[in-house]
Amino acid sequence: MQQSRQSLDLGDRLVHGEQTAAENAGNESFVLDLTTGNYYALGEVETYIWSRLSGESALASIADEVCGKFEVPSDVATADLLSFVAQLLEANLVERSGQ
Repeated sequence: MQQSRQSLDLGDRLVHGEQTAAENAGNESFVLDLTTGNYYALGEVETYIWSRLSGESALASIADEVCGKFEVPSDVATADLLSFVAQLLEANLVERSGQ
């Protein structure tokens, strides 16, 4: 069952899927889905978000961090974060943490 953006909550904690591998290249990253062979290039902000998806931080906390680190308004950071993680969920690159 695929997750949608509407089902995301700022209290959710997400983790990388077991079938993913990632490689950092400066401020960017490449994520590989080991089951499909598809890879995804992540920009600087997406790389930062990806690095924070360890299951320890709620999405609200990550959005706050993005605001401070990249100097964007809270509503923009939250909307962009939710959009990005929804795409990750739909691609099965992340899943909800059991924590």
